[in-house]
Amino acid sequence: MKYSKEYIEELYSKQSLRQLSETLGLSVYKVLKLLKELNISVRDKSKAQTLNLSNGGPHPTKGKKLSSETKDKISKATEQFWKSRKGNKVKKIISKTRKTEWTDKTVIEKRNTLHALNHGERSHLSRFGDVFYKFLISKNIDVKKRVAIRNIVFDLLIDKTIIEFVGSMSSNKDYLDEKINSAISGGMDILIAVQSNSSCSQARCRRLFQEYETFIKSNVKSRIIYI
Repeated sequence: MKYSKEYIEELYSKQSLRQLSETLGLSVYKVLKLLKELNISVRDKSKAQTLNLSNGGPHPTKGKKLSSETKDKISKATEQFWKSRKGNKVKKIISKTRKTEWTDKTVIEKRNTLHALNHGERSHLSRFGDVFYKFLISKNIDVKKRVAIRNIVFDLLIDKTIIEFVGSMSSNKDYLDEKINSAISGGMDILIAVQSNSSCSQARCRRLFQEYETFIKSNVKSRIIYI
């Protein structure tokens, strides 16, 4: 049976390959061959998944528990991306966007933003911050969370070292400077971890812990890292 390109394109714009094969009564292999004959591009995996979700299909990872090995692989792949040339380019674009957003704020808006961030109105740790806190506890490290120093609340405190978690959208220079100056004036060293992704894997915890160990052995009072 002959099919017009317009007819197949219309069906394929709303259906997956498998759904299209069922509609046409053909195998998936024959559908792929038909698409090639009609010069219709086959959707890549990402576009296919987007269509599936828009049609009410299930998310491929919903309800599934990832193994530690899989989480580590995802975390490492994410880290490699942010260290790559493309990742650095994306970070520059994000940074430029944040600077523009900050510059466009009025003086009052800037002051209110800094006050909210610096005075502990965020009442809990980030998801990764909480996982890292539990990671430290598992290592029998004496760590305190949400500690107030001179009326400013910081995320974690180990001895005289603060570990502060900052979302990528909060890492403008004025805010970071305010946090650093407040910590140092309170007699603390501060390691600021800018969270560039949402991974909460143990591999990411180990990397941050290594950064912390390197930091406390150095002579610097503050450091900003992307984790």
